[in-house]
Amino acid sequence: MAFWIRQDQFEVLERDVGIAELQRDVIRRLGERSPGCFAIVPERGIAAVVRLGVARAARRGLTRLGPVRLYVETMILLGWAFDDDPLFPWAEAALAEARPTQAERASRLYEVMMEYLRAAAGTGQEHTLAAMRRFEPIATRALDMDLPRESIREVLTREARALAPERLAWLGPEGEERAIDAWARHAEAHGLSGGSVVAYGLLACLLGHGFAEDPLFPWADTKLREGDMRALVGEAGLYCERVLRFMHKE
Repeated sequence: MAFWIRQDQFEVLERDVGIAELQRDVIRRLGERSPGCFAIVPERGIAAVVRLGVARAARRGLTRLGPVRLYVETMILLGWAFDDDPLFPWAEAALAEARPTQAERASRLYEVMMEYLRAAAGTGQEHTLAAMRRFEPIATRALDMDLPRESIREVLTREARALAPERLAWLGPEGEERAIDAWARHAEAHGLSGGSVVAYGLLACLLGHGFAEDPLFPWADTKLREGDMRALVGEAGLYCERVLRFMHKE
């Protein structure tokens, strides 16, 4: 979801997090910074992300309010599985750094994330919004492709670059190859083939590689289980339209 994360004084929020308190806090902050955003993602979806985020953050050694809140807000911005997403290798690296306090680790995550967002999303989210405009036509075209397995990664690379060139450029050649390979493998693990693998990869590029299990996109798991990729692409297109209207860019 398109919004900007505010830097906090993490060191003054060094107390253990409570899920109910954090849910209220995150929902309040989103409402203050992005009035009307719950028409795109309902509060129950945000609450589910918070519950999931508290558990995932703890596995990264984050248990204090400020650092966990940053972690959860990053999940909302980049996808619930951002910290092992091949599109964001900097996130896992930052969280794995040996730093004395949780506040310092949170500050480092914030620093590298903002560096990434300025380059790959744009200071006004213009690159992300442009990718949302391009998504449905590119993904629909992919679904109509009759591709042999040996061509899928090459085509996915080409189409992902067309969708979100800044994101792929940020990764560099080796990172791009790792991301493309991961997306294709995940798609094939869901039983997809041909152009459907490409469409799945485009969804992962736009929404995060864990999009199928993301509480913010409950329609994704349903359509994927039904094997209806065309409907899945359509739902993602509607989501993009809602975001674009919300951002007053369309």
